[in-house]
Amino acid sequence: MEIAKTIINQINAIDRFALGAYGAKNFVAYEESERYDGGLSFDVNGLNFQGKVYVMLNWLDEYEIQFVDENQITVKEVKGVYCDMLVDVLDFIEDGI
Repeated sequence: MEIAKTIINQINAIDRFALGAYGAKNFVAYEESERYDGGLSFDVNGLNFQGKVYVMLNWLDEYEIQFVDENQITVKEVKGVYCDMLVDVLDFIEDGI
């Protein structure tokens, strides 16, 4: 739960309007597992992408972000993301870049 709160706080620190712009809702926190220290998922409804976003913190202290569409197909996956890069990567939801 703490990792999920940290992710939200990091996104808000970079751009306090980002989650609203993405239409983010239905937040789910993920606990520690063999692969991840924890994480967060949420539904989005952006201009470029609609579906679910997974932001998971791996054991190297890097985020792995997956964009999964409504058909459960991974549209984009980005690994090696640091906290200061979160919004730039998540902007795919709006920009498609």
